[in-house]
Order: sequence, then C-alpha cells, then structure tokens
Amino acid sequence: MEAVIIALWNIVANPLRSFLTTIGIVVGIAAVIVVIAIGEGNQEVIQDKIKMMGANLLTITLQNTGFDEGKIVAGMPVFVGPKAIATLKGKISAIEAISPVLRIGSHFKHQSKSAQFLLNGTYSGYQTIRNFKVLSGRYFSAFEEKYKKRVCVLSKSAAKRLSIDGHKIPKQNIIIDGRKYTVIGIVNDLPPLQNNAKPEQAYIPYSVMKKEWPYLLLDTVYLTIYKEYEVEENIGRIKSVLEKIYGETSKNWVKGMTDILKSEKAIIMQTTLIITGVASLSLFVGGIGIMNIMLVTVKERTKEIGIRKAIGATDASILHQFLLEGVMLCILGGVVGTIFGIACAQVVADLMEIPVKISWSAIIVALVFSSGVGVFFSLYPAIYASKLSPVEALRYE
Repeated sequence: MEAVIIALWNIVANPLRSFLTTIGIVVGIAAVIVVIAIGEGNQEVIQDKIKMMGANLLTITLQNTGFDEGKIVAGMPVFVGPKAIATLKGKISAIEAISPVLRIGSHFKHQSKSAQFLLNGTYSGYQTIRNFKVLSGRYFSAFEEKYKKRVCVLSKSAAKRLSIDGHKIPKQNIIIDGRKYTVIGIVNDLPPLQNNAKPEQAYIPYSVMKKEWPYLLLDTVYLTIYKEYEVEENIGRIKSVLEKIYGETSKNWVKGMTDILKSEKAIIMQTTLIITGVASLSLFVGGIGIMNIMLVTVKERTKEIGIRKAIGATDASILHQFLLEGVMLCILGGVVGTIFGIACAQVVADLMEIPVKISWSAIIVALVFSSGVGVFFSLYPAIYASKLSPVEALRYE
C-alpha cells in the first residue's frame, strides 16, 4: 500500500508531465474502444436482420458468367421467369411463399409533395416473405396481382415523406412516374438486404410493374421455407430444379439468409481488425513515451535510490517501486481513454447515424492491455534503477 501511495504521489507531483506521457495510451485505448463498439454494433445489426427476416429466407439471384469468343455463355441471357417460379412452387412443397422482385428508382408525387425512392414489383406473397407488419390498410392481394390493379403499398418512411395520411387509406392517390396509383396500405420499414438500400420503399403488383415498365428484366426471386423443413436440404432441391431448367450455371444462384449476410460480417470483422491494429500503434508509441519518461525519472531520482539502498532497500523493492509507477501511469491513461472512448463512440453514433455497442469485454480488454503496456515498457527503467550502485547513486549530482 505504501508503494502505491508513493507512486501516486510521484505522478500527482508532476501533473503536466504525467498527462503528456499518457496521451498516447489515452488515444490508443479510446480508438480501440470506438472501433470495437462500431464493429459489435454492426454485428448486432446483422443478427437483428437474421432474426427479423428469418433464417428461412432464400434468394435466387442470377450471376453473369462472362463471354467466350464473343458469344454469350449459357446463363447470361437467361432471366428467371414466372414459369420457373411456378415450377419451383409446384415441385417443392417446403416453399411457404415465393415472389419475384423488380426494382426501379421512381419519382413519386402526392399533392404538393414529391420524392425519389425505390419502387418494387412483387407477388402478394412478398408480404409473408418479408414479414411485413401492416400499420394501416393492407397489402395487395393475389386478385389485384392477377388483374393488374394499380394499387400501391408504401413503407412508413415513404408515407411520411409524401405526407400520406394512414387514416384516409384507401382514399388517397399518388403519381408514380406520371401514372396514377391508389395507396391501399402502409407497412413498417424493414432492414435492407443491401446496405445501400433506403427505408423509403413502395410496392406494387408484379404484373403491373411488367406492364408499365416492360424493359425491366427479372434477376432476383425471394422465397421462404416452412419452419418445420430443413433450409439447407431444400436449398439443394431448389438448385436441382433450377439446374434442370437453366443448366449447371444456376448452382450458384441460390443463397440463404446467412450466406447473404456472411460477406457483410466478414467485411466488418476485417475492417475492425485492421483499424484496431492501426489504433494499437498509438499504444505502442505511448508505451515508448512511458519508457522514456521513466528513464528520465530514474535519472532525476538517482540520489534518492542511493539513499534508499544505503538504509537497506533491496533491488527488488526498487524495481517494484518504479515498475508500479509505470503501470499506474498506463492504468490512469487506460481509465481516461476508456471514458473518452465511450464518449467518442456515442458522438460517432449520433453524428454518423451508425450503430455502436459498448461492451464490458472491450473495456476490460482495453484496461488489461494498457496495464500490459505499462509492465512491458516500464520493466527496463525499473531494472536499470534496481541495478544502480548505492555508492555511485549517492555521488550522482
């Protein structure tokens, strides 16, 4: 306890020097905490996506395979059509719902409000696939899909942007790329399947989309598997059906929800590791600063060391004293860096509107790491101080 008090006294006695010494540690710890908080926040978002959209969600997405001597390779000009969708639904009983999705950026107008956002053409089953929560009105029906009714469902954000009153549905009309549609429902905003997708979305029957925008080519189909069936087993069945229709190239078209988000998770982890590594350089630089200042401290207190050794202090007690001072400097820097890092993480979350999650594990790792830096970089100055000759130390001016 006495050694701790002495170490604290020596730190407090030189506040400016102590502060400047620990800046590297403070910045390094803060940077590590911010990066880990952002990384874990994004990981949590990915898990929420899986929970909300379900692990039983699958996509069929065509992938271009390239050219061979100027000719289109089998698979490139092929686009999933209604017949293939009907075949899948008929042959695989495990499919709960299936829907093609056509997308186009469109101009929306309602009274004096206008906006640009994404228009989706889907089957009525898309409501089941994406697990829409209807906030007002309803989603369009199979009847409206079959008879090409100009009806539209808006996401909550899209309705708000266009000032659509949910209490007046279906009495409100909107103009989409110059065409009149009746708004029949408002649904909740969903987490996007692509990171760059916006929450403002509109949904119309697929048949209407094909009629009004005939040049659009379908390359994505979404489907869900009944909960009681095995997803992986049915992915194999879906691939087999597609292979019979489109050939071997279709094997790579089918992706599960976990596959879709796996690449996002990998990118987040890699980015987190790289930035954490860069932030750790600040800790290394801070550790060198502590070693430097501890060597200066040993020089300043050489006579004190000589006196303590002359009255019976052992090499071990001298080593412990200086080692403790270095470690306490790093711990104080770690505590300040942790507080600063938490504050910075919250500011980053507010300004950049990205998710952050402060975990106790990150804080503990940061503090343990800072203590380790203190031990490592204070060891040499402490050993140097403990090995000083008492006679030479007493003569030092």
